[in-house]
Amino acid sequence: MKRLLIVAALTTACISLQATVTININSTGWGDASSTGVNDLAWGIIVDSDGNSVGGDFGGTFISDLSAALVGFSLPGTGTFNSGVNIFDEYYFVQGQDLTTNSGPPAFSDGYMSIVGVNLDGNVSAGDDYGLLWFSVANGTLTNSDFFGFQDIGLLPADSSVISPSTTPGQTSNAIGVPEPSAFAAMAGLMALGFVMVRRRG
Repeated sequence: MKRLLIVAALTTACISLQATVTININSTGWGDASSTGVNDLAWGIIVDSDGNSVGGDFGGTFISDLSAALVGFSLPGTGTFNSGVNIFDEYYFVQGQDLTTNSGPPAFSDGYMSIVGVNLDGNVSAGDDYGLLWFSVANGTLTNSDFFGFQDIGLLPADSSVISPSTTPGQTSNAIGVPEPSAFAAMAGLMALGFVMVRRRG
């Protein structure tokens, strides 16, 4: 009995020592690619774990790179505090502890908020840039027929912080596995250049 109590005490002490951040997100305003309000969408935050300043690695080709990387990505599921699952390179996804809802608060009796819990002891740290990421499905493995939405929010705060960023999620407007229009333009340019080179050789 004493041994069990000692183990329980040590477990509690370890849990209390974990560095965690709680982020509350407005649970209204989620929508699919057609702008229709939708309940039960998977969502969470994506963290750039290399510690760059806000927006540092969420620009350029990030959306098209993320779109390609999400094909075959398995959503980890709702749950408790965690340090994220790698999507690609230095980007980690920490899923919310519940699915989206348009009709009311799933976790808070006094506000329209959903919660994501971040464990800072693993893959991500305070000061890392993070953004909101949500999908057109509730669970499973993502395919080319799915969509996602993204918003850059800011930097992960310090241990034990509880924050409520001011943001309205919007719709899942990005197709998974499909490059951005700018990426199409770049590919078209490369194809045209290749065509010219082939003609010159001919």
